[in-house]
Amino acid sequence: MAEAAAQYGDDLVLVGASAAVHLGLPVLGPIPRLVQCLGTHGQRRRTTLVERRRTTATPPIVEVNGVLTTAPSTTGLDLARWSTLVAGVAALDKVLHENTATTDDVTAALAALPTGAVGARRAREAAHLADARAESPGESLSRVRMWQAGLPEPDLQRTVIVEGRRYRLDFLWHGVRVCGEFDGRVKYTRDAFGVDPQDAVWSERLREQALRRGGLAVARWTWDEAWYRDGAAMLAELARHGIRPNGRRW
Repeated sequence: MAEAAAQYGDDLVLVGASAAVHLGLPVLGPIPRLVQCLGTHGQRRRTTLVERRRTTATPPIVEVNGVLTTAPSTTGLDLARWSTLVAGVAALDKVLHENTATTDDVTAALAALPTGAVGARRAREAAHLADARAESPGESLSRVRMWQAGLPEPDLQRTVIVEGRRYRLDFLWHGVRVCGEFDGRVKYTRDAFGVDPQDAVWSERLREQALRRGGLAVARWTWDEAWYRDGAAMLAELARHGIRPNGRRW
């Protein structure tokens, strides 16, 4: 990316996955080998360094550390269009969570897509699903899998009080008293917690036991269980706790 920036200078505007990387947004899935940048009519679509992509007619541009990119809201929608729904939702969730864009920004970026734009349906779905309450790409991935499978919509990051202590839950289905916890594994490292991993595991176990005593069933899954086979293992774990498709989309 640095080589492309040096060669093209102010003519280079990053888009898609390249813009997401520069903006610090998650990119779920493979990162393209070529730098993705804004293209216009008459330009070569590919060189040895860059791949030029058309986004909205006049996309909003931001400058970050001397490099031009599409605005975060446009970048998230482009990820959904050119990659996957999961990629788009994860990026937009972070954008909204960190308040680098608003839902109005996302709506405006969606409205700016030209008629018949590639991946427009996925962009609309990503805008619909994006939620500022999501706190990790794993939660975004999990929520997309739930939506695609037709599961009931969960409440996000809900705090419950059990035995006088407050616990914040990744996902909660109120009517059936089931909570879902995405286990990212990274939280069980010394660098992540500043404590011994065994202590972190033990603390998590005590937390789960307390939630069960409070009348909540706890479904838990890992990244691999949510990522592979369209989240089949995660969906099976939720089904064991009574969370099954209800035939309604959120």
